[in-house]
Amino acid sequence: MTKTSPGPNGSRGKGGAVGKTLDVLKAFADGQEAWGVRELAAALELPTSSVHRSLKILQDHGLLGRDDESGRYRLGNEWHRWSALSRRQFRLPGLVRPVAQALADELDSTVWLAVYDPSGPHVWAALDVSAGTAESAVQIGLEEPLTAGAAGLVVLANCISTQEPSPQDMELAERYADEFAHLAQHGYIAYGDDNDDVSISLAAPILNAQRQPLGSLVVTMPTRQFTPARSAMAGAAIASAARRISMTFATRFLTGSDAASSQPGMQTLANLLRVKNKRLELTPWRSGGSDKLREINDGCAAYATAVGSALNDAWSGVAPYCEPLDRLRTVMALTPLQLHVLVGADLPPVSFRDLATLRVSAGERDYATAVLYLRLMKQVGLSEGDFERRGGGCFFLDYRESNRLFQQGRLDALVALNAAPNPRYRTMARKRPFRLLSLGDDLIDPVLDQSSGLHKGTIPAGLYTGQPDPVVTLTSPLVIVTTQDREDDEVHDFVQAATEHADEMAQMKPGFFIQSPNDVLPGCLVEMHPGAARFFARK
Repeated sequence: MTKTSPGPNGSRGKGGAVGKTLDVLKAFADGQEAWGVRELAAALELPTSSVHRSLKILQDHGLLGRDDESGRYRLGNEWHRWSALSRRQFRLPGLVRPVAQALADELDSTVWLAVYDPSGPHVWAALDVSAGTAESAVQIGLEEPLTAGAAGLVVLANCISTQEPSPQDMELAERYADEFAHLAQHGYIAYGDDNDDVSISLAAPILNAQRQPLGSLVVTMPTRQFTPARSAMAGAAIASAARRISMTFATRFLTGSDAASSQPGMQTLANLLRVKNKRLELTPWRSGGSDKLREINDGCAAYATAVGSALNDAWSGVAPYCEPLDRLRTVMALTPLQLHVLVGADLPPVSFRDLATLRVSAGERDYATAVLYLRLMKQVGLSEGDFERRGGGCFFLDYRESNRLFQQGRLDALVALNAAPNPRYRTMARKRPFRLLSLGDDLIDPVLDQSSGLHKGTIPAGLYTGQPDPVVTLTSPLVIVTTQDREDDEVHDFVQAATEHADEMAQMKPGFFIQSPNDVLPGCLVEMHPGAARFFARK
């Protein structure tokens, strides 16, 4: 790929001291591994004193480390920790790797993944794999313009085709008319890189379900090996591989990143369905909050877990949904979820209204738990501003961070929809004991009148340390949803495959069972998918 300069001309960053510090950090990612202060200042065309201040800030935060003997700086352990977390959250390379490795072995060439970044716009190399005798010619992380080679041209072609073309787009389409025509006919582009006359790249686009480009799959081969016959064979192979990767985005199973559905059982269910029913080709994928249902409604995934209490809001376009998601359909109901309100046992007993005096997190703002929590607050006459006025705090943090801060004593209370008993809470009780708060009928009944998909329930006594009595609360089922466009037979087979393995799931996730959504969601505005209705009608 064409290397982007670490200096001002190659950087997108601006913004005073913060922008300069980010430019300094970016030089360690895009440039050499170790820098002295003067060398880095010269490369960035910045004052030495300014660069030194930025280096010291980054060192203090662990993002850089300094060698005392040489005085040179390198990336520090905190940067590597961030990188490890980022790799876990950025799942596209992991999805592509097995397909790319098989293609590299088949073609005896280097295969790499170019990721599309609209903010450039450009593509950058995120992954490369090679066959045993092939030599990698890709520099991971470096960027190139969309017009620099095949990797960007296939992205550019799809960008132009999925939006209203501007005069500049029309000019580009005319300039690369032959390449775009070849892509439309054969599914790939073969193109020599602008700054490289010894190799040729063949690329095919990776698209989501809306035909929008995510990046491209690329094969690079020496020019001396490039013949029309080999190009046609390799091009057909890479186009087929890219289509397989694109297909996974239309068959994703959004297992959830929220407390309700991020349990190991959901991942296991996705894996079972994928292995046992090859026709479904499911790809487990974590997503959460209102975005998850929007992705399903827009056809960007096949199935998703959702909390039953959220479905009417989604269908009706009630906040946090900006417009009705009327293409949703229910598939099956799984384990019931109970609203857990945890309060540190080191605090005095409180009522629900007293939570305004505490530091409380109910998950991220547009998740089902947070929406339900805000409704309960409104029912007792509280707003978010009341927390600050009464000495508490109303925060919307993800569940992992909420649990961490609660254990450290930096949060006083947690609110989450979970299947009881929740294994994480059992573990947490050993580190910081808590009490579960019961909800009174005066709080529960009005909410039940307003919302379908909710029921009055209990968390049985003794499920958690220090919980001798049953806890009255609200409950809602975890539901799997799809879109109206999925084929009836596919959805029928999906429910059947899940039902056949329900006993296995119940052993791993107590309380797991499969029911018809209509049996547990009275008043739900989202209809059951005809394929699921056919399955439950025969039971």
